[in-house]
Amino acid sequence: MNNKHWSDAKRVKEVVSALMTEGLGYFVDRLKLRWHLPLYKNLQFYEFKEKDHIPLQVRIRRSMERLGGAYLKLGQLLSLRPDLVPLEYCKEFEKLQDQVPPFAFAKAKETIEQEMGKNIYELFKHFEEKPVGSASIGQVHRATLKDGTNVVVKVQRPRIQEIFHEDIDILYYLFRKLDKYYRYENFSPLIILKEFEKYTERELDYRFERHNIEVFEGNFRNSKFIKIPHVYGSYSTSRILTMEYIEGQKLSELLASKKKFPKEKIAKNLVETALSQVFETDIFHADLHPGNILVLPDGKIGLLDFGIVGSLDEELRSKGIDLFVAILEKDVQGVLTALTRMGEVHEDANLEALKSDIHDIILHWHGAKLSEVRVTHMLHQLFDACLKQHVALPTDLILLGKALVTAEGTCMKLDPSFNFVEIAQPRVHEFLQKKLRRSLHPKHLLNDALLFKDTIKEVPQEMLDVLDTIKRGKLQVDISKDEVSHLTQELDRSSNRMAFSMIIASLIVGGALLTQVQTEQLIFNIPYFAFICFSAAAFLGIFLMISIFHEGKWRRSR
Repeated sequence: MNNKHWSDAKRVKEVVSALMTEGLGYFVDRLKLRWHLPLYKNLQFYEFKEKDHIPLQVRIRRSMERLGGAYLKLGQLLSLRPDLVPLEYCKEFEKLQDQVPPFAFAKAKETIEQEMGKNIYELFKHFEEKPVGSASIGQVHRATLKDGTNVVVKVQRPRIQEIFHEDIDILYYLFRKLDKYYRYENFSPLIILKEFEKYTERELDYRFERHNIEVFEGNFRNSKFIKIPHVYGSYSTSRILTMEYIEGQKLSELLASKKKFPKEKIAKNLVETALSQVFETDIFHADLHPGNILVLPDGKIGLLDFGIVGSLDEELRSKGIDLFVAILEKDVQGVLTALTRMGEVHEDANLEALKSDIHDIILHWHGAKLSEVRVTHMLHQLFDACLKQHVALPTDLILLGKALVTAEGTCMKLDPSFNFVEIAQPRVHEFLQKKLRRSLHPKHLLNDALLFKDTIKEVPQEMLDVLDTIKRGKLQVDISKDEVSHLTQELDRSSNRMAFSMIIASLIVGGALLTQVQTEQLIFNIPYFAFICFSAAAFLGIFLMISIFHEGKWRRSR
């Protein structure tokens, strides 16, 4: 047996022993892992019985703490992902603390010199040997550049990439066994591990975090309430990250110390930061807990740890706002529609059950005072309901929900009377107004009209495909004579409406194109002929809507 196999076997034994210690012998037995235990034949049968006196999520969290490393990071990732595990597990895994003893300065010095190709004192005027913080992947030292600039240097642990990859190999071994017994419908435990593997690759390459910080710095360069550290690219690699030192104190330390500081101002700055990321930028910090927030002497807040971020394109942001508005208005059907539009509805999804869950979640908050309604918490519960009813939501939306939940929770610690809704509502209305103005812009009207034109062009081919299916005898239809007559009338009516729609679309396209023509003949700042096209389109559109309305009214009266 080579050294790697011996190392893996030893680590598997540690994992199985930790599971046994935390009362998870039932799973060890079910997954046929007993043989990894020393003297397993002498263990008592009761050690492998299911124990109910301690919740399962608590035992799993304790096992992760015992094992540390990749197992700890896996739990931290799952605490952010209610789309992968139930909400009660997310909440339990939030308790995981990534605090491990620091490694020797000599190892940090060796890593820096290997990465930079120079002696550490050729690079830095001063470098503190004692780290100011230590975690499972790396530790942070204060230093001074040759020009006198104060910085912090994040250095990876020796062999951490190899150690994590070994742990992931072992996790694959365990999760493949788990997959045989605990796969359900469209979900597999291996999905969790594949997500974790992607997450770990980014965590172990500091270039990803460097890119995130640089994007944030550009977005908030002129901000009055947030400070992003500057990254020194020439002193950074995949294993080293050198950033500007920001004078301040961690919010987590301030809250624990009971010192007096402007809590209300910091809470307001924090929520403004979170909302600015949602409504104004394409990237957001997904983990705004007190340990990642610095309180600066001037009242600003500084953000730390940019390893977990999400991004929102315009379409996903718009749909997310629709969901938020539906929640605020307690519109059950609106919430269901928004979730299904954003997500992937599996074949076995039970939308009626999901609608019932949404109703119960919103009803729980109905009648409560606005200041007592934790909308972001409700959002978290809705994501959990989607997981249970097999509606898969985009990962970035899940991260956004978690980011808002964490930000609101931090604000509540600062100010128990904090009202997230009161601050968020004006931002929502502002975004909706911008969205409406953009939709009425001639450029957007032209794009919509062209999209409609392309859709209309596809209809004949789709109808031919249906006719071909009928011709080959693969479509069975059982209808009566009266139904055929009714169908003929409907087709005739629909074709007339389609013709009207095509004419209206053509007028809109023509009008939009004519707006580009330079002329002095203007009506309401619109070229004369473009105004005529838009007016004709509006007239025909109103006529078509009246026709549809009267037909619907006639049908209801039958």
